[in-house]
Amino acid sequence: MEPTHILIDQMASYICFQAGRLDEFRSEMFLHWLKSHSSAVRNAECAGVETEDPYTAYTHYLKDSLKLWFEALPLSGLVWEYRLILTEIRWWRNLDESRLVKIMLECLGHNS
Repeated sequence: MEPTHILIDQMASYICFQAGRLDEFRSEMFLHWLKSHSSAVRNAECAGVETEDPYTAYTHYLKDSLKLWFEALPLSGLVWEYRLILTEIRWWRNLDESRLVKIMLECLGHNS
């Protein structure tokens, strides 16, 4: 395996690990952001995932999607996107409960 592919695999694995530490709603919102940020992730299929466990399917889908996307980027773009994605995960993890509730209500169509 080429060094770049090893790096990309490690980066995708770390992103999956960090995203997997989010609670269910935050994880869904992060994935929604990621899909709107990258057409490569948005258009990726979750095909071939043979599991009943939603977390395993999510991680497999996310890792494969990230790897495909990252492989198409120049090295400078890869590093930039990696940092941006980790910043987004950190933002969702650190989001205070009152703001999270407001976002949840907006997603449910409630105005408050």
